[in-house]
Amino acid sequence: MTALLDAPTLALPRPTRRTAGRLERELVSLLVLRELEDAGALTGLDVLDRISPLVRPLRVPPASYPLLHQLQDDGFLAASAEAPPRYEVTAAGRREAERLALDCWPLVNESITRYSSRVARLFPRGA
Repeated sequence: MTALLDAPTLALPRPTRRTAGRLERELVSLLVLRELEDAGALTGLDVLDRISPLVRPLRVPPASYPLLHQLQDDGFLAASAEAPPRYEVTAAGRREAERLALDCWPLVNESITRYSSRVARLFPRGA
């Protein structure tokens, strides 16, 4: 995990000004939903801590409590009544994660491709 924190950042392609904020929000929402799908119920702080290393290399704004609350208001997350609340992905949240994955993949894939070609130039050819 520490290696991710020290890794260079991936520069996401520059979408149009109108769509940039939406794509960034969708990507961070996808990371939140997928993390909760994989880990199960987590507190808000645990979610934010776990996706933080993934957000930094992508150079998108970090997840926040308002995002968790928005995902809950949209029906994509359910929160327990205990304090602190533990968040879980709902069936609607799983469907939303699939939709977001399809929408965000071209953006992330382009960034990874561009990044890997930059890294490949650092190493000897034919090695």
